[in-house]
Amino acid sequence: MNLPLEIATTSFWIISAPFYVVVIAVLIAYRRDADLSSSFFALSVSLGFADLFEVTSQILLQRFPKRGWFVEEIYLKYSTGLLPVFCDQFVWYGVMVQYIGISLLTLNRFTAIVMPTRNDLIWTNRNLKLAIALQWGIPAAIYGPIPFIATGTYLRPTVGTGCGNNVTALVGSEVVCWMNEEKIRSTYISLHLPANTITLAFNSIAYVIIIASLVAHKFRNTAVKKNSLGWNNFAVEIKLTIAALIMFLILFGTMSLTLIVLFDICNAGFYFEIFYSLMDLFALCNPYLLVAFSTPLREHLLALLRRREKHAYLEVS
Repeated sequence: MNLPLEIATTSFWIISAPFYVVVIAVLIAYRRDADLSSSFFALSVSLGFADLFEVTSQILLQRFPKRGWFVEEIYLKYSTGLLPVFCDQFVWYGVMVQYIGISLLTLNRFTAIVMPTRNDLIWTNRNLKLAIALQWGIPAAIYGPIPFIATGTYLRPTVGTGCGNNVTALVGSEVVCWMNEEKIRSTYISLHLPANTITLAFNSIAYVIIIASLVAHKFRNTAVKKNSLGWNNFAVEIKLTIAALIMFLILFGTMSLTLIVLFDICNAGFYFEIFYSLMDLFALCNPYLLVAFSTPLREHLLALLRRREKHAYLEVS
């Protein structure tokens, strides 16, 4: 990966990850607040944990080894064991949890905009807990057996030929390769191609219907006062929908590159640079979008900041 770009993306992670933790903590602390108690924010918290899990495991278990860190301790010392494969699968597990998480947010926005009168009936506490359990459980059931199926041997690339034609580089790595390339290629394609296709199709169709519903709603309700309670509540749902749509658009670009990488995994160095940047942007954009489009969350964060400043002032005094 291009070193300046890698420094930029890692710096973005260092800054954004703690901010994400603060946003999640505020959402959890004020989850009973009327303005932050909706199912959208509960799903956002679950997606937040998935985002932090994915981006942190990706940096520690894929990017650092590309620079030579943890290679001896994990990938070469246990070159034929399960540990390296588990480490590699942690990242893909997090990606799948993200896919389901963003799809749940889209479904939540669909019910809020297209069928607002039934939204609360659909997203009961029981159904919400079930959805989050499936978000984390389905990927675990899929990726758990992979280390026992997609076995291989990790080794250093040969000088001059790199990983060659019969091995797979560790996510474009030049310091460690994984033998048995065809098996892992078929495994990834069999998992990620359907996952990408289903996620893209579901979210795209849902947002087309959502946008059409919003346009129809505008023409049906031109006489509704914009300062009425009903309009204000619906305006809040629209703002949250815009935030979720932006997240999906970033994911759309990431998935498009994933498909290219899956079919050209040994020769996709250029795509990996863009892929990593988009993955970081997708994983860490959520807190900024939530703060930008949710006035109650922004007010709670500002109040927290003011309290900290006041506490620091009193300590100095």
